[in-house]
Amino acid sequence: MDQVTTGAVPDDEELTRFGYRQQFVRSLRHFESFAVAFSFISITTGIFTTYAFALATGGTRSIWTWPIVIAGQSLVALVYGALSVRVPLSGYSYQWASRLANVSVGWWFGWMSFAFLTIVTVSEETHEPHKVIPRAMLRAVLLSGIVGFAFLIVVAYATNKAAYDSAAPVASIVHDVLGGAVQKIFLVFVCVSIFACGLVIMVTNGRLIFSMARDRRLPGHQFLSRVPRATGGPAWATVLAAVLSAAIALVLRTHGGALATLFTASTIMPALLYAGTVLLYLLTSRQRGAGGDGDRARPFDGGGAVDHR
Repeated sequence: MDQVTTGAVPDDEELTRFGYRQQFVRSLRHFESFAVAFSFISITTGIFTTYAFALATGGTRSIWTWPIVIAGQSLVALVYGALSVRVPLSGYSYQWASRLANVSVGWWFGWMSFAFLTIVTVSEETHEPHKVIPRAMLRAVLLSGIVGFAFLIVVAYATNKAAYDSAAPVASIVHDVLGGAVQKIFLVFVCVSIFACGLVIMVTNGRLIFSMARDRRLPGHQFLSRVPRATGGPAWATVLAAVLSAAIALVLRTHGGALATLFTASTIMPALLYAGTVLLYLLTSRQRGAGGDGDRARPFDGGGAVDHR
């Protein structure tokens, strides 16, 4: 049986205007939403896994590309925030593209999104998502940028010849500067950060599967769109996300080349998704301006809304 919960009236009424009914418990507030976004960005994971590549290609001067990336990510966060205000639904790019363009474009964006998810996917579990989600995204990006850049400056200053020759230069630097005991603590922290990042990705993948299944865009949508009372979340969709991830990991665990290709694709997909979403937003901005802000329940006349009352 599906669970129908009653949260804040304005949030639930807005969801109803999109043709959906409230199924999740709205339990996320400002801090929880920020924590989800910050864990997803996971600067520890990013720096630890890519600093060797940065040293090999540009040396310590490569850290100055970090502010450029943060500036670009902040602009994307602003666009995503504007879209989340108008369409505060689980499934972010799938839902947005379905309304900015059409359901076919939304379907493709949904599949592309499995390589990159954001906090917007838990909009239907957040109190006042039109206020909380945009602020949480921007704060997470800016804080990650500041903290990450400060850490990179320290690491770059401490980089020595041994770090250039190491497969894990950050761990090597921590060992040389602070000793083996601190290095072990640091590696535990890195593992926890990677686990938290993976957990958030798993959760958001489940929400994306749920969102597409709710619109009957996936096989087995009858099961994948269920929200059991016992879990309060999309149990079957989350199980599918976990099974698919585990299957990919098991199949490719001994194929380094295939894993490298997968990782490369995982870095390209977000860029394509960013570009596609921003371009759709810009191309339809004139249409939105002509139509006025009006009814927020149908912000874009893209033909993507599906009635599930």
